[in-house]
Amino acid sequence: AFFCGAAGSAVTWCVMVLDVCATISGNIKGLGAPSVNLEGVFVVAYNSTYGGVIGAYTDANGNYSILGVFPGSYTIVAYAPNSNWVDQWWDSAYSLTSASYFPLGTDEIVTGKNIVLPYKFFADVTDPTSPFFEYIQWMYAQGISTGTPQPPSNPLYNPTTPVSRQVMALFSFRLSGNAYLPPPPPD
Repeated sequence: AFFCGAAGSAVTWCVMVLDVCATISGNIKGLGAPSVNLEGVFVVAYNSTYGGVIGAYTDANGNYSILGVFPGSYTIVAYAPNSNWVDQWWDSAYSLTSASYFPLGTDEIVTGKNIVLPYKFFADVTDPTSPFFEYIQWMYAQGISTGTPQPPSNPLYNPTTPVSRQVMALFSFRLSGNAYLPPPPPD
């Protein structure tokens, strides 16, 4: 708030009073082996009463600090637009309704609010709330399904396309973990 005093028509003094606010900080990584720090991710603090109120971008080391946060109950979400990372809420939640909240007091500094963003392996499988999202991600990570290439983007999974018996054989073979050995030539 500003309080100003005037003598005549000119302002002769002003005093600015700032509320004492809190800070939320942490790190944003991309899931991998090893995990990678993600730069340029927008992290937003959501108040349980007022919604998204304030945010900050991550630096080159994946660190962020949201300054000037009023006391209340908060959760955070990490947005990585135009990337292959899945947006995610704090505490491994994929939606606001499933996100956990934490209390934040006046002048409090809360650290360690870290988030690890899952990678979107397929361009057409991007909704982590889908009941099959984790299974499809697992199939890619295990090398069972590699999708249909579509350069320069991620491959397509085509989740509603029927699977032929020959593709099922390929999936089963990849799942077995055996190396392919061609049959010996006939005698």
